[in-house]
Amino acid sequence: SLDNIVGQRDGSASGAGTERKSGNVYAGKVAQAVRQQFTVPPFLSESDLRKLRVRVIVTRMNEAGQVLAFDVVENSSNPGFNKAAVQAIQRFVPKDGGTVYLPSPDAKTLAYINSNGMLVDLDGALFRK
Repeated sequence: SLDNIVGQRDGSASGAGTERKSGNVYAGKVAQAVRQQFTVPPFLSESDLRKLRVRVIVTRMNEAGQVLAFDVVENSSNPGFNKAAVQAIQRFVPKDGGTVYLPSPDAKTLAYINSNGMLVDLDGALFRK
């Protein structure tokens, strides 16, 4: 079932599963695309950065790879990091002026995301200054 392909609602797009199926591969591509759009706040030390994480759930997207709706489900303890995380996601949201596209999902993955959501972790441990 797609529950095992795309992952769990409380899982992470950058997590490591025991199976490599199309949804896991797609989630990994999404995580990489979002990380490329993330700008690390200049005032964060490398050690502080490693402790921060923001969790976002993409609740609607289109077949082209644009995010139509998302919610922040968990903020970090750092407002600057939180703002940078939201700005990275907004680069994929056309109504927020975003012009960047996530990889196009296949029809099953898109249907799953639009009915169940896709969790995206912006984990400071994965970023470098």
